[in-house]
Amino acid sequence: MKRRNFLQSMSTFPVMLAIPSVGLPLANRVMPRAIQDTVDAELVEVPAEVTYFEAMVANMSGRFSWYAHNELRHHYRSISPKRSMMHSDIILANSFMDHYVLQTLSEWYMDNAPIQAVGQLFDKAETYSTLVHLRAACLIQSGNLLAAMGKTNQANKLYNLAQASGSIIFTPTLKQYHDFAEARKSDLTKGLGSLVTGI
Repeated sequence: MKRRNFLQSMSTFPVMLAIPSVGLPLANRVMPRAIQDTVDAELVEVPAEVTYFEAMVANMSGRFSWYAHNELRHHYRSISPKRSMMHSDIILANSFMDHYVLQTLSEWYMDNAPIQAVGQLFDKAETYSTLVHLRAACLIQSGNLLAAMGKTNQANKLYNLAQASGSIIFTPTLKQYHDFAEARKSDLTKGLGSLVTGI
């Protein structure tokens, strides 16, 4: 399901209207300094949508909003890929193995071109290796796709890499990814590798 159809199926738009004193501008504008500090240093003028959704996140006082972070993931893609991936990482930290985000990270190849999907996911895992939830999720999903094709040795290597991503001491939310990678290795040992290809 592509982004437009996916978001049309959501009922979260009224949340936008409930945020006090935040309107969606019609033109680009320079971001307030507090929001500028959260984006790449070279970005001073950004799309109005980014300003709007950054303000929405700020107004939520630390509460997670899949909708707001996904919008930021989307709108940052053309102006700051790294910042876009950061929002993918935030979503994956709060929404385990989020299927929609993994689809975007695979460039929508997961359903019909698994080899290309593995390439895209592995590339993201390596390029943005400091985003540990993104890295672990991409490696696990790559392993799942390879396991479904019977490539169990390669899949196991990716699960091992996922377990080595980050530290659960410093990032407790990684534990679910480390545990899942271990479970997938166990599935392969039992000959169940092709039964699960994702969440």
